[in-house]
Amino acid sequence: MYDFVIVGGGSAGCLLAARLSADERVDVLLLEAGRDHSDFERAPRVVREAVGGVDVTDQFDELDWGYTAMGSAASGRIDIPRGRVMGGSGAINGAIWLRGLPEDFKRWAEMAGLEWDWSEMLPAYRAIEADPVGDANAHGRVGPFPIHRFPRDEWVATQAAFAAACEELGYGTTDDENAPDSMGVGQLPLNQADGLRWGPARALLTDEVRSRPNLTIGDQARVVGIEFSRQRAVGVRVQSADGTTVTEGREIILAAGAIGSPHLLLLSGVGPADELRRLGIGVTVDLPAVGQGLRDHPKTWVEWRLTEDAPGRPTDPLLQTSARYTATGSDLRGDMMLYPNSVVPGPAPGDRHLRIEAVNNLQLSWGRLWLRSPDPDVQPGIDLRLLSETRDRERLVDSIERCLALAETAPMRELIDSLVRPAPVHATDRAGLRGYVERTIMTGQHISSSCRMGRTSDASAVVDPDCRVRGLEGLRVIDGSVMPDSIRANTHATILAMAELMAGRLLVGD
Repeated sequence: MYDFVIVGGGSAGCLLAARLSADERVDVLLLEAGRDHSDFERAPRVVREAVGGVDVTDQFDELDWGYTAMGSAASGRIDIPRGRVMGGSGAINGAIWLRGLPEDFKRWAEMAGLEWDWSEMLPAYRAIEADPVGDANAHGRVGPFPIHRFPRDEWVATQAAFAAACEELGYGTTDDENAPDSMGVGQLPLNQADGLRWGPARALLTDEVRSRPNLTIGDQARVVGIEFSRQRAVGVRVQSADGTTVTEGREIILAAGAIGSPHLLLLSGVGPADELRRLGIGVTVDLPAVGQGLRDHPKTWVEWRLTEDAPGRPTDPLLQTSARYTATGSDLRGDMMLYPNSVVPGPAPGDRHLRIEAVNNLQLSWGRLWLRSPDPDVQPGIDLRLLSETRDRERLVDSIERCLALAETAPMRELIDSLVRPAPVHATDRAGLRGYVERTIMTGQHISSSCRMGRTSDASAVVDPDCRVRGLEGLRVIDGSVMPDSIRANTHATILAMAELMAGRLLVGD
């Protein structure tokens, strides 16, 4: 029997496996449904390369779970990319390394306790990063994840024009987008080095870690259910090439992500009792909040055709700068971000476009996930409800108007030939822009909060402040699904920091 069985080799799972197995007294098993590319040099390009342009994303299909969800009433079903590979979504994402704001963790502390305040999260961020920029008291220098920012003299022309346009319109500048008070346009921090991605598997499951006799790593091993004895989790059911087996563990840790973890709980009888019974699933514990309160970062984009003589190719680095700002009329500091995509191919051969993604970084709407079948091969139902709160839509309309204003500045006019999206007829029509946002709304790929954490007294939460599933023993969830609420940043660095914090607590027997 293993001391810890970790389900899911994504960001949280890789970190937990590395940190927990550092204690030679405990035996750790890490299970991942996808492949483990332990030879990094032979991994698919998207797993290896972070610096490349859009052509690097050509291998998503073999590494993606293929989830779909309802985005909004007008958008219909949209794709929800989630990594099915060792390293999880951190192996295929944009390698953006942004922290949440202190206000986010003040909210977490109100919802889940002071164990999750900024004062607790900051040391966890510092422990996992090797960031040469900024105040040493605010940044880690020797962690496993190297943080890189493209210097200004390496910026693609469209990135430089975007930054200059933001400066011209008064957004302000920042040298450190992860400083607690940082706002404005600046160099985007990325977990990469020498043009290569430093994803969770590469950064954490090093040769030294993999050689530990107390760590077992199983890939292409899909967990399809949790085994219980009375109200205690005692093992997991694992599908592999050898069939389905049961693996026992003293403690089961779900780290399967904000879709995978609630799906596994529901399949195992942990969730809303009435819904489970309707599907013929025995109820282990009635937890109506499983799958509820799902958060994301809705985004849309503006796109222009570049002039024939504008520098840049689709193979150029896609992400180099970003701008964090507060939406017009918003009381939520830093609730929005703009990311220019350097050069993307247009529909015609040789066409080159500039795209700016506009992201609502603090969604007020919430969605839900539910079980559609007791068959684990049937995807759960997911309705993101991305624009169910009017303020979410209006903040994105405001962001489109801001992008259009950036295009009127001298730095961007030099490179832009014509507006492609939204259609020019809608560019000065707020009603038209509302319709455009509703039709084009996409996931920011930052799903969270589907197994929300709450105080011990909060009966509506799924896990307690130590990530224990309510009403059960021997079962925790440690991944983005337990975030009490969304954060005003990409979720990758924060999920790793959460796992770092929990690993320390587990090692002292918390």
